[in-house]
Amino acid sequence: VTLVPDHRALFTRLTTLENLRVADPSGDEGIAEILDLFPPLRAKAGVAAGKLSGGEQQMLALARALVQRPRVLLIDEMSMGLAPLIVESLIGTIRSYAAAAQAAVVLVEQHVPVALKASDYVLVMVHGDIVLKGSPEDLGAHPELQSVYLGGALPQPAPGDAAS
Repeated sequence: VTLVPDHRALFTRLTTLENLRVADPSGDEGIAEILDLFPPLRAKAGVAAGKLSGGEQQMLALARALVQRPRVLLIDEMSMGLAPLIVESLIGTIRSYAAAAQAAVVLVEQHVPVALKASDYVLVMVHGDIVLKGSPEDLGAHPELQSVYLGGALPQPAPGDAAS
């Protein structure tokens, strides 16, 4: 199990390559494979993580997680502060990794379109309780989820209800 926290938790004074080596001290072969997934990082291998752009830092945080070859990848607020094109690229990379490694990915994301695009199955939670669940297609068309876009609120669980 590997976590990519919303604040990225990089070693900002270490280079891109050093951040990856900390996560995978076993050798450079695994790091080379991961850098193939994130080509912009290869060019920044000698640059301190704190000097990278926000998108590059997010790529590095994901690369550092993936180099550990997790069977379960937890990602918190991946899209926070990133341009939509970068988010699209990261979603594709994560989906490719998950398929190839047969890994599960749990993505916590407040931007509903990002979450729906990245997911095979979706749980919508309010204050820790599951209020909606289903396929991205079903939830994308769900009137209660659509109401969120219009300023509405998702239904609150009844007191004492346990989420299934």
